Amino acid sequence: MTKPKKKWKKVLVIIAVVLSVLVGGGFLGLEYLKSELKAAIKGCELASKDFKTVIDFEYVNNWIVVKVKVGGSDKEYPFIFDTGAQTIILDSLLKDIGKDRYKKYFTSKKSDTTENAFDGGLISLYDLQMGDVKFRDIGAITAKNSKWAMLNCISAYGIIGYNIIQTCSFQIDYEKKQITLTDNVESLANFDDIQWMDYTPVSTQETPLVPAVINDSIKINLLFDTGMSGGISLNSENLYNDFSWQFPERTVKYISTPSLRIRGETAELQQALLYKASSFSMGSYISEDVKINIENAAEREYSGLIGNKYFENYIITLDYKNRRLGFIPTRKMELKNSSYGLSYLPSGEKMIVSSIFAGFAPEKAGLRPGDEIHAINGIVISELPSETFCEIYRREFNFKQPGDTLLQIDFIKNDTVVAYGFKKQRLFE
Repeated sequence: MTKPKKKWKKVLVIIAVVLSVLVGGGFLGLEYLKSELKAAIKGCELASKDFKTVIDFEYVNNWIVVKVKVGGSDKEYPFIFDTGAQTIILDSLLKDIGKDRYKKYFTSKKSDTTENAFDGGLISLYDLQMGDVKFRDIGAITAKNSKWAMLNCISAYGIIGYNIIQTCSFQIDYEKKQITLTDNVESLANFDDIQWMDYTPVSTQETPLVPAVINDSIKINLLFDTGMSGGISLNSENLYNDFSWQFPERTVKYISTPSLRIRGETAELQQALLYKASSFSMGSYISEDVKINIENAAEREYSGLIGNKYFENYIITLDYKNRRLGFIPTRKMELKNSSYGLSYLPSGEKMIVSSIFAGFAPEKAGLRPGDEIHAINGIVISELPSETFCEIYRREFNFKQPGDTLLQIDFIKNDTVVAYGFKKQRLFE
């Protein structure tokens, strides 16, 4: 009779120890689970070895779009190639590949009334392939196509983010529209021509922060962002104010409304300026008369972003293993020095003004970002087929010719169509 009692006492002791760990060490256990989840979501394992492969990409409105295979299928999906973002998977892809091709960690119950495209979902894709290179256990956040707005015209499936890109070396040739993937950067045919510069990553992810200098004296740090279709964009109240009064002949102020609102951004107008920097240097490369956008906004961990409009003048090599970036110049940058005084973008099946430049005719006519356009050069917006708006966003449809110096544009103001003609003017003297 004594043996069973001892056995039960032993079991009770074990249960008590487990409960005490769960209660007394609950915080540590929770933190451990959180760290494990964070590692899974940010993770990606390179499943290929000894490779060097070249893939073609589309260069659409200054975005790099690569074709990938998911779930062992031969079907290829267009993805945005973005060094500055976490990998993102849209619900259209999840429906296509089926639930057995990914592990779901969390699904948000966020209301559909929010304009934020990110629903809080966290998943891990079992496999993904670019060219011949295979990746597995890829952490990703999920987003909704219904809130992805005009980005659906670029990729309705997702974003290849830093957690995939950091696993090997990538060389981007913008002129050939090709990316070379390799696990041995020294195998690149042009390796000896590459000029290298070291980088430090941003604190939250393995995205390069690149040191640069404006006008030989102003030091800045820029997030290396191939998911940015622009060139150089800074956030700095100080630089906005300083350059405005120090270099009035080299600055043009403008107001704009966010071109994308996938994170729930409001339509609040932003103050910014274009600044023609006398010099801009990054590593050993120095460029003159470089156009820089500066938003009148609080500074962050880094000074701003540098994107494809700047990178397209180089062959870019990303060597994450050695935390360095490589550059081979391919052409000289050209400064766009003229404007009609406004810019416009499609929003759904409408065209709206996205920015207005100070001192130009559109501002003097009282136009503001967000104003709806009725017609451009005689083309009535409401008469355009639905698919044309994606073509406009992808810059495959143009309302004007490169040599045009006059823009005829009709606006809807107080339910009345008002016609204007704007001449192209120089931005900087």
